[in-house]
Amino acid sequence: MQKYLPVELLYFRIVATPSLLMSMMYTIGAILRGTGDTKTPMRVGIWMNIVHIVLDYILIFGVFFEGFGIQGAALASVIARLFGVLLLMRHLFVQGLISDKLSEWKMKIEVIKDLVKLGIPASMERLFMRLDKLFILG
Repeated sequence: MQKYLPVELLYFRIVATPSLLMSMMYTIGAILRGTGDTKTPMRVGIWMNIVHIVLDYILIFGVFFEGFGIQGAALASVIARLFGVLLLMRHLFVQGLISDKLSEWKMKIEVIKDLVKLGIPASMERLFMRLDKLFILG
């Protein structure tokens, strides 16, 4: 006998695994905004949402095939996030903000200290925001 999962759990299982993509989008978007480029994350977000809407329709309801329902919605979310990360990464490389040569990657202790000083409070804020959602929704 086959056991059926609640749709929320099914959606969560598909979306949760590649949630690293969402973290990467937030991080790269913050890097770009920190360098003064606020338009690129906004443009990428718009394109990502367009792709998400189109894929939602195609994968949920099906076009030339039977739709996947809730699994299609989850898959559309994952693909749209991957698309957003790829666009942001491409922008970082094209603008020269990141080098693809490992020999150019050098750690500067002053920069690391500044990042930790800024990062710890920001990460704690995010942690408490997530815990708050967990308690409210849980």
